[in-house]
Amino acid sequence: MFSWPGHVVGRSVVSRRRSQVKSLCEAVDTAMTHWKNCLTGVVIVVGSLASVRAQGAEPAWRGVVIARGAEREQIESTDILQRPYRPLHFYGNTVRRQHYRGRSYPTLQDFTRGTAALLVRR
Repeated sequence: MFSWPGHVVGRSVVSRRRSQVKSLCEAVDTAMTHWKNCLTGVVIVVGSLASVRAQGAEPAWRGVVIARGAEREQIESTDILQRPYRPLHFYGNTVRRQHYRGRSYPTLQDFTRGTAALLVRR
C-alpha cells in the first residue's frame, strides 16, 4: 500500500484505474478502426464513380475500314471522340481509348470486337 500525507491508495484503486485506462484505450482503438473502415468505403465509392464516368457512352465498333460516300462524310463531321471504333484506325481508336478508359493500349476484348466487326461486315 502506498500513502502520502492525508491519502492512502490501495491496490484496488490502482487496479481500477488500470482497467479504466485499458477500456479507454480499447474504445479509442475501436473508434480508429471505425474511421479507417469509413475512409476505405469512401475511397471505394469515389473510385467507382470515377470509373463509371470514364466508361460511359463509349462508341461501338463498326466493321468498315474505308468509309465511302455519305458514311464517310458523316464520320468526318463527327467529333473524333464520338466516332465509332474501326479496325486498322490506330490513331482514332487510341485517342478514344485514352479519353474513355484513361489508357491508350488495346485490350484483348478490343481485338476480338474489332475482328468480329470486320468479319460481320463482310
